[in-house]
Formats: sequence, structure tokens, C-alpha cells
Amino acid sequence: MSRQQIRHHIKPDVGYLRECGKLLLTTEEMARFIQLPKPVVQQLVYSDRIPLPLHLGLGKTARWSVFGLLEWTEAGCPRRTEWIEARGSSGWCPAYRWGRWWQ
Repeated sequence: MSRQQIRHHIKPDVGYLRECGKLLLTTEEMARFIQLPKPVVQQLVYSDRIPLPLHLGLGKTARWSVFGLLEWTEAGCPRRTEWIEARGSSGWCPAYRWGRWWQ
């Protein structure tokens, strides 16, 4: 998908937020929030087209910030590298600058 296509397909569902009442979303919840199937969301993550999740604790607990996703969509859904440059950080891991990031 090109950036133009992504921008037109990603439409956050604020009504879903009222139902679930969460500010940190799992992959499944994030897929429902941005109204895309989970496999498409995973493909967007692996292809550098969506911001990285926050990693909580020592396990593989990954959560997306609702506020971060809303900011990202308002900015026009830029690629991850452009988003990091615009914000000045990746939002969760300073090691990203050295090319190391884990999922």
C-alpha cells in the first residue's frame, strides 16, 4: 500500500475507544481501532509503515498508545522513519537509532 492508500484506509474508530475504555491497545484491539484486519496491521508493522508499539516489562507485552496513533493519523500516516524524525524519538526504545529493535 502506498502512503496515499494507507491514509484513506486508516480511520480510527473513536466509538470503539468509548466501548473498551483503554489507552493502551493490544495488536487485536489496535486493528479494531484503526478498522483494518490484524494480518494487514502486522504487515504494516513489518514494512515500516506504522509506529512501533510500547514494550512493557521484560516479556513480549506490546501495546500501542491511543494518543500516539491519533497523532500519527493526524500527521498523515507517515512511514515509521519519517515519524521518528518528526517527533525526535521512536517513542519507546532509544536503541532504534543504532538499528536494534525487538518485537
